[in-house]
Amino acid sequence: MKILHYLLGIPPVYNGGLVKYALDLAEGEKEKGEEVLLLIPGRKSIDKKIRIYKIEKNVSSVSCELYGLQNALPWPGNGIKEIGDLLKEGNAEIFSAFLKWKHIDLIHVHSLMGLYKNFLVAANRLRIPVVYTTHDYYGICLKTNLLSDRKLCTDQSGINCPTCCKDMLDGNTLTDILYKKVIKINCVKNILNNNTLARFLTKVEESFNKEKEASDYNVSDTYKKKINEIKAYYNEMFQLVDMFHFNSLQTEEIFKNNLNIKNYKVIDITHNSIEDHRCKKIFGEKLRITYLGTLQQIKGFYLLKNVLDNLYKTRKNFELNVFFATRQKNDEYIRYNLPYSYHDLGKIMNETDIVVVPSICKETFGFVVKEAISYGVPCIITKNVGAKDWVKQFEDIAFITDATEDALLQAIIAVYDNRKLLYEMNENILKMNYDFSFCRHVKEILESYKELNE
Repeated sequence: MKILHYLLGIPPVYNGGLVKYALDLAEGEKEKGEEVLLLIPGRKSIDKKIRIYKIEKNVSSVSCELYGLQNALPWPGNGIKEIGDLLKEGNAEIFSAFLKWKHIDLIHVHSLMGLYKNFLVAANRLRIPVVYTTHDYYGICLKTNLLSDRKLCTDQSGINCPTCCKDMLDGNTLTDILYKKVIKINCVKNILNNNTLARFLTKVEESFNKEKEASDYNVSDTYKKKINEIKAYYNEMFQLVDMFHFNSLQTEEIFKNNLNIKNYKVIDITHNSIEDHRCKKIFGEKLRITYLGTLQQIKGFYLLKNVLDNLYKTRKNFELNVFFATRQKNDEYIRYNLPYSYHDLGKIMNETDIVVVPSICKETFGFVVKEAISYGVPCIITKNVGAKDWVKQFEDIAFITDATEDALLQAIIAVYDNRKLLYEMNENILKMNYDFSFCRHVKEILESYKELNE
């Protein structure tokens, strides 16, 4: 089978769970004997012509054949100058020619960002099945996070979308994405050991991560019309998907509440750096808490910090380890570390008693949960984390709480005051009947492909 994966980019410029999963799945399928190609949003050109071109191996960090989509659609966070740019459909003939030339049998899409509708139209005309994995909510929510004024959006009608989405054209957007790309490069990380520079960049990052209130914007009727047209555009794209791969029951519920979906599978996700490292843990007097997310407000860091500030008033024998792109001076209980790689996970988990995932937004899955459990480390996660559905299959391996200060505080106090709970969760993790191997997951995905081709 000849499989084409569409994803947002490759390291070092693009990282994160979506990219990690897509690349690992592609490599895993290749190891199983499939022929695998990758397509990513590519370079911009002055003439604005759309074409698909090959990216040579000497500029690529992946082993699969890699192609770029020249002048891909813009998307939130990558700089949108005109909202109408999102309505361009692309030339179906160009896409058809590429798909026929490469004899593609199946397309696996990992996000609709940057992708033209006519790419899927071309696939549909050629009867090439399209699989879509729900890594984000783009298309349902143009901001991707289902948040409005820092609260979970329940507006399935889309009436409030124009006001909520107005900050997609905010002037900081392009600066924000460039900043985040630059600080992920290794040589820049080393420079960040300079404390003065680190403090400055931390303030910059915090300013980017503060969401504006939707009520801060005035929205014209023309803009409202454009947003509604864009939502209709992506709804049409979703209708061209042959099978939805939901990575959690949470994403299944959200997508089915917003779209008419007939063919789907719910398969929890993993990646090839997650292996079975479960071991019996020893918990000391000091409670070692680890947060592996970013400074983004939607990831819950500030929620967690408020909770631990309150905890510190009455219970001081704990520490919080965080891993941010900018280094700060350690304070009363926070230990600041530079961003980690998957090679660092073993050391991090060996020095962790409990991992907290305090997400405010609806995470489609949340690899951190499975990564922690694979090392025998219990978790405290909010009900917004899609991985909770995977956790619930097993007996008491994590605390699942509301995303409120009170609920999170009570969960942390419970394990602070009674370490027996940590020992019990660790013991339950060791008893789990679960195959952590990525090979198993690849096989499951390939079997779902075959069902489409039957």
